[in-house]
Amino acid sequence: MIQDKINNLKITDTKIRKIIKNIEENIIKLSKDTNRDNQLKIIDIISNERNKYLTYYWASYIGYLKNIKDEKYLTSEKIIAKYEGDYNNAVYKFFETIDSIKEKDHIIKVYGKRFIDLAHNQKLLYSNSTELFEEELSLRKEYRKILNNIRINFNNEEISLVKLNKYLTDDNEQIRKEAYDKRYEALLKVSDELGNIFIKLLKVRKKIALSTNFKNYTDYSFIKMNRVDYKENDLRMFKDIILTFFVPLKEKLKETQTKRLHEKKLSYYNASYLFNDGNAKTKYNIEEICNKLNDIFKKLNTEFSELFTMMLENNLIDLEERENKSAGGITTFLPDFQVPVFIKRYMDNSNNFIAITHEFGHSLQLYLNRNKTLHENRWPTFDICEIHSTTMELLVSDYTNEIYEEDYKKHLITHYTNLIEILVRTAAVDDFQSKIYSEDNLTIEDVNNIWKDIYKQYYPTNNYDLDYFKKGILWQADINRIDDPFYGIDYALAEIYALSFYQKYSNNKEKGIKDFISFCKDGGEISFKEISKKYNLLNPFTEKDLISIAKFFEEKLEKIL
Repeated sequence: MIQDKINNLKITDTKIRKIIKNIEENIIKLSKDTNRDNQLKIIDIISNERNKYLTYYWASYIGYLKNIKDEKYLTSEKIIAKYEGDYNNAVYKFFETIDSIKEKDHIIKVYGKRFIDLAHNQKLLYSNSTELFEEELSLRKEYRKILNNIRINFNNEEISLVKLNKYLTDDNEQIRKEAYDKRYEALLKVSDELGNIFIKLLKVRKKIALSTNFKNYTDYSFIKMNRVDYKENDLRMFKDIILTFFVPLKEKLKETQTKRLHEKKLSYYNASYLFNDGNAKTKYNIEEICNKLNDIFKKLNTEFSELFTMMLENNLIDLEERENKSAGGITTFLPDFQVPVFIKRYMDNSNNFIAITHEFGHSLQLYLNRNKTLHENRWPTFDICEIHSTTMELLVSDYTNEIYEEDYKKHLITHYTNLIEILVRTAAVDDFQSKIYSEDNLTIEDVNNIWKDIYKQYYPTNNYDLDYFKKGILWQADINRIDDPFYGIDYALAEIYALSFYQKYSNNKEKGIKDFISFCKDGGEISFKEISKKYNLLNPFTEKDLISIAKFFEEKLEKIL
C-alpha cells in the first residue's frame, strides 16, 4: 500500500542536506554550461532533487497534521524547519539562474513561457536572510499551537475548538448559544497572546520585504503569489464590485434567514444556522457518503471515480475525527509517489461534505499532472488551484440529492450562501491585510481598529453586542490567513471562473466536462487571464461579467428559496 511506503519514509539531516547540496551544485553547472541540451538535462536533475525534497516536506507535514503530538513527525518537522531557509535560497538561485540565461526559446519550448515568467518573479524575492524566514515559520507555529491547544469545558468534557464546531449548528438554540459563548470566551483569553505574536509577525514580514527591496509586505506578497498578468488595481476593481453587488446580495440572504428563524435581528449564535427546523443533514456515515460520492463521480466521469477509489484504497484521504488531529483541511502532492493526498476533519454537516468535494478537485488536478517533472508546471498558482476545487463542488452539487435526500434544497441553499460568503469575506480580509501590511509600527489596537472599520463595510448589519466583536479580534482565529496572508482573495477570483465552468456544464454536460479536464491538465502552464480566452469563460476583471455572475446567483437562489 502506498500509505505504508509514505509512513516508512525516514527523514534525516543527512538526506535533506544532500538534496540541497545536489541542487546547489547543479545550479552552478547550469550557470556555466551554454549547451542547450545540457541545460535542459540539468533542469531535469534539479527538478528531480526538488521533488525528493517536496516529498519529504509534505510527508512530514501531513504526518504532523494527522497527529500533532506524534514524536516522529515533531522530529521531522524540526529537521525540515532547520533547512527550509537553505532550500528556499537554493530554489531562488535556481530561478535567478534561469532568468539570467540570455536565450530561452529552448526552455520555453519544453517547459512553457509561464515557467520563465515565474522564474523572473521569484528572482525578485531572493534574500540571504534565512534567519528571517526561520523566525517567521517559528512564529506561525507558535500561533497555531496556541489555537490547537485551546480546550473548552463543554458537556462535562474538555474539547478542542475544532470539536466544538459541531455544536455551533446544533438544533438546540441554547446549545448553540453556549457553544458560541464558550468559543468567544476561550479566544478572548488568548487574544493578547495571539496579538503579541502577530505584531512580531508583522515586523518580521516587513523585514523580509525590505530585505528583497520591496517597500512593504503587501507589494512583496503580490509577487510572492505569482500574480504575473494582473495588477493591484484589477483586484481593487474586483473588490469594489463585491462591495457594490455582492454585499447587498449577502444582506438579502441574511434578511431571508432572519425571517426563517423568526427573529427580528439575527443573533450571533444563529449566524450559521440557516433553517428553523435545522440545517441540511444526511443520515449516512462517512463510509457510506464516500461510496455514494464515488457513484456521483462515475456519473460525471470515470477518471474521477478511478482516482477517488485509488485514494480511498491507499488511505490517501484522511477524514477521521481524532483528538490530536490538526484543524482545517489540506491537499498536497507527493512527487516521488505520484499521488495526491488530502486530510480533513469530517463532521456531519453540509459544509464538511462540500469541503470533501473541494479537496478532491485539487487532488484531480494534481493527479492529472503527475507525470510533469517540473514543480511549476504541475502546480498552478493559488488563484488557479481554487478553480479546480470550486468547480468540482458545483459539478457534484447537481447530484447531492442522493446524499441529502429530503434536505437537498437546504444543502443547495447552504452551498450558494457559502459561495457568496466566500466572495464577501475574502474581499474584506484582503482589504484588511493590504492595509496592515502596508503601514508601519502598528500596535495590536491599531490592527483591531482597522479590522473593525473594514468589517463594517462588508458586514454593515453585524453589530453584535459582545466583547469579542467590540475588541475587533474576529480575524485572529482564521489560521489560514495568518499562515498565508493574501491567499484568501484567490478563492473569490477562482469562484468566478468556477461558476462560468459550471454554466458551461449546465448547457452542455459533455463539453463542460471535456473542457474542465483539459483545464485541469493545463496545470501550471497557463496564466490566470489566459483561462477566460482559452475556455471562453466570464472574466473576474470585467465589470459586466461580474454583474452577470451576481445575477446568476440571484436567479439560482430565487428558484430554491
